[in-house]
Amino acid sequence: MASIIKVDTIQTAAGGTPTAADLGLNTTGSVLQVVKGEQSGTLTVNTSAATTYVSVSITPQSTSSKIYLTCSVMLIATNLSTSGARIRLTPQIQRAGHGVITQLNEAFQMRDYSFTSTNNETCIPCTLQVLDSPSTTSPVTYNFNVYGTQVSGNCRVSGTNVDFIAMEIAG
Repeated sequence: MASIIKVDTIQTAAGGTPTAADLGLNTTGSVLQVVKGEQSGTLTVNTSAATTYVSVSITPQSTSSKIYLTCSVMLIATNLSTSGARIRLTPQIQRAGHGVITQLNEAFQMRDYSFTSTNNETCIPCTLQVLDSPSTTSPVTYNFNVYGTQVSGNCRVSGTNVDFIAMEIAG
């Protein structure tokens, strides 16, 4: 014969709601939530000021949680004004109000490309990943920014359904 236990609530001895730790479970390193910011347009970059391409907001469940962020886009230079034009685009992930968390290593930036004509196009795939420790349970917004310097043509960030993903990892 099968037994059935039905209860309305379960509480700790102190009267609180039990956590995974109260039940003897270790959730450290588990993915608690995944949030996605989407962008499917093109951002033209022609200034040295950082411009946000896509954002994502997440509200951590615990101050000990880590936020793993990843974003993949295509950096494109086209319609350059002169042959041998110099181009430098710098992608970065920024926690809103807290400065840059990571930016792409200079070795992967678009820079010092020589073009034989003004109509060539150069495309470089770019993926940034970072693990952040915001130490808060308040909403946190992350921006994927790009800024350009020494731009003498049209530089843009482009993608079809670009995903900027934030995952909360239990600490």
